[in-house]
Amino acid sequence: MSQYDSYLLRDVKDIVNNGTWSDDRTSVGRNKKQFGHTFRIPIPEMHDQFEMPFQQSRAFAPRIAFEELMWMLRGETDSYILKDKGINIWDANTSREFLDKKGLYNVNEGDIGKGYGYQMRNFHGVDQLRSVYNSLRDNPTSRYHLINLWNPAELSEMALPPCHYAYTFCVTNEGKTLNLHQSMRSSDVLYGRGYNVAFASMWLVFFAQALDMQVGEIFFTATDSHIYENQMDLANRMLNTYGKLGSITFTPPLLKVNKELTCLNDVLDLEWSDIEISGFKSGPKFLSPEMAT
Repeated sequence: MSQYDSYLLRDVKDIVNNGTWSDDRTSVGRNKKQFGHTFRIPIPEMHDQFEMPFQQSRAFAPRIAFEELMWMLRGETDSYILKDKGINIWDANTSREFLDKKGLYNVNEGDIGKGYGYQMRNFHGVDQLRSVYNSLRDNPTSRYHLINLWNPAELSEMALPPCHYAYTFCVTNEGKTLNLHQSMRSSDVLYGRGYNVAFASMWLVFFAQALDMQVGEIFFTATDSHIYENQMDLANRMLNTYGKLGSITFTPPLLKVNKELTCLNDVLDLEWSDIEISGFKSGPKFLSPEMAT
């Protein structure tokens, strides 16, 4: 089984068997949670292709992760940009009703306010993405390669506070290898986490290529890992399915960038048509979320 899927099933089993129930802000009302999940996944290169930790034990669409990554890296906050590409993951949390309930009367419907991409490119006037890219290029041994999306002064101006709130790059192997730590305060294990990990892994590959570095590994940490009450049947079906199969294997899919990346602007100009993914097979349909279409 691929490393990510083995970690996914490990953590689902942990929450189902050992988690505790908690109330939450959503319409579901309850979730079962565990404190603190972590793992690390190397991303080896094979002839200009990279083994990617894309979820395969349940439905997953790599394009969703790619498009949301590029949307945030470009500093965009208008979810209609994603919706026009058939990606509706932000619809509920940017509706007029939702924004008004948050007191965001001056935020346009479909916009996330000062969240994610806004903070990435304009944290009190600082373009964090360009600053970190430049520091990786000019001073790779620095320990300051950190992007923080959690801005307390502007949380009230965001449709949602960021779940994945910090990204820390670390260069090892005498300046040759780039690694990325993804920090999450809140992790929706069954639906969101696979996209978060794919988001980080693609970002790492794109930056490493633009900086002429080797790709190292993703280090993932989540504080509050949870499964919503209305997902518990799905969680048990996953455990029953893969527990019975036991020896099931998922060959890691390969990603290739069919475009030369030499600078940050090259990364920001990437389109889905520049990406080639081979060997990927999404999970079984009976485990499919509606968004993974």
